[in-house]
Amino acid sequence: MIRKVREQMSSKDKNTEMESLLREQIERRRKRGTEEIVKVVNQGSHPVYGPFEVVSISDRVYTVQIQSLTERINTCTCPDYYTNTIGTCKHIEGVLAHLEKKHAKKWDQLIDQAPPTRTVYIHHAEQTTVRMTLPFPKKGVLREVLRRYFDSGGVLQGNPVQVLPAFLSDLDDLNPRIRQGVSVGQDVLDYLQKQADLESVREQKEWFLEQVKKGHRSLKLLSSELYGFQEDGVLHLGFGGRVMLADDMGLGKTVQAIAAAVMLKQLRDIQKVLIVSPASLKHQWEREISRFTSLSVQVIQEIGPQGGSNTGNHSSLTL
Repeated sequence: MIRKVREQMSSKDKNTEMESLLREQIERRRKRGTEEIVKVVNQGSHPVYGPFEVVSISDRVYTVQIQSLTERINTCTCPDYYTNTIGTCKHIEGVLAHLEKKHAKKWDQLIDQAPPTRTVYIHHAEQTTVRMTLPFPKKGVLREVLRRYFDSGGVLQGNPVQVLPAFLSDLDDLNPRIRQGVSVGQDVLDYLQKQADLESVREQKEWFLEQVKKGHRSLKLLSSELYGFQEDGVLHLGFGGRVMLADDMGLGKTVQAIAAAVMLKQLRDIQKVLIVSPASLKHQWEREISRFTSLSVQVIQEIGPQGGSNTGNHSSLTL
């Protein structure tokens, strides 16, 4: 019983700490939003809901989509919004501060208003989700379509790769006048493409491992055997897309990278691999490639005046 209470207290303390950290991060971005945003341009027709072009003191330009004046469901095209998992950024907070100041006399009335157009968007927070702005239409065919795919909180249900195309198809089948009541952001289409690409890679990996299991393919890619954890690293590099291998020193990152290049050559007929390394390690890479594979390799010793090597290159791997 005491242990259970301690565990509960520990969990509660952790939640309190996380909430405190979340508030601190949001407040930090609110402060920066009021100090560092130099220009806000409304690109829509509604005074507060819709897209806003935002310029900060760095002169970088981003687009903020305001969907709520009280909830953290607004979006921004800046890198911080995509990665911080708190559902806001200095640009969103800066726009909200700008709008509250500009519309101070009717701010409470604007809060009570629903956005004129329902928007389907990508929400980046603790989890990345596809959402729509609420409320649902009170009746009609648009309500039926939206309720078919979104839960009561406005979150898309199911695997986006399968569900989103079906939803977009049903949406396009509606009467154009009704269809205008829903806006689908470009970020949703980009997210769908990215998820489809990731799923395709996962399927390729599953197929490859099944082929290995049946004996039709092999992870014996080099002249030397790989350890189990190194095989995992090769699969990570070969099927992970844009990835990083962060093994400790001495665990064979170079060998894993070479093996991944061999695997990609076999599976996808990739003919050229460019390896960028410190100058002091170029010949070490060359020795390792020659030691473990039969692939041709060329070390570029200098760069010509036009930015290219001063010799032709027909090798598989270039350093």
